[in-house]
Amino acid sequence: MLVRHPAVAALVATASLTAPAAARAADVSIANKAFGPADVKIPSGDSVTWSWGDGPHNVHVVQGPEVFDSGIKSAGGTYTRTLTAAGVYTYQCDVHPSMRGQVTVTAGPAGASAPALAIGFAPPRLGAVEVSTLAVVRLVASQAATLDVDILRGARLVKRTTATLVSGANRLPLPVRALPLGRYRLRVSARDTAGRRSAPVMRSFVVTRAARARRPAARPVVAPAAPVAPAPPSEDDRGHHGPAHE
Repeated sequence: MLVRHPAVAALVATASLTAPAAARAADVSIANKAFGPADVKIPSGDSVTWSWGDGPHNVHVVQGPEVFDSGIKSAGGTYTRTLTAAGVYTYQCDVHPSMRGQVTVTAGPAGASAPALAIGFAPPRLGAVEVSTLAVVRLVASQAATLDVDILRGARLVKRTTATLVSGANRLPLPVRALPLGRYRLRVSARDTAGRRSAPVMRSFVVTRAARARRPAARPVVAPAAPVAPAPPSEDDRGHHGPAHE
């Protein structure tokens, strides 16, 4: 049986506590004409990997310490770039110039960014996103955040709004009363107070007459019950107050 000297054990424990955590690369998905997340932050010397969910798209850095281009790729493509120069890299898709994102590279060793990766510093996540026939969005959020809502018809943005999310289940009616009847696409993403953003989620839905006629559910008003006055005492034939006599 191996017995470790107490002093050696203490040194090993101290080293495990003080050793910097391994840096993690950032991952960005490309789908539905959006980068997700659109803003990422990494320490100098780390890398970013872009993964194509559809296409054609490219990653073209138009401003920053370095300028580079991934080339146009389709679904299934990936591109990884290691960034060492600190600063903000602003990039876009040349095929769809409205698609924009940025990478912030911080100076210093990779371990310096480890605390930002701890639990509680992760970007918000959206799950179980669905749209009812009355144009009401139901979803589950990993944390309290702001929901950015885009309603599109074809490639045209017809409505943009925001909503407040709570951690857990959310129910959010869409503002469709002024929209023409027909089929639309919904794009939603969540962002926290630090600007960290979830991957965008796309859903299709139909604006019907019933959806446009939907009214917010009225909260019932319950009036307080009126106090019941005590019954007056009866008066007997002799003019005295007291229980009635038969």
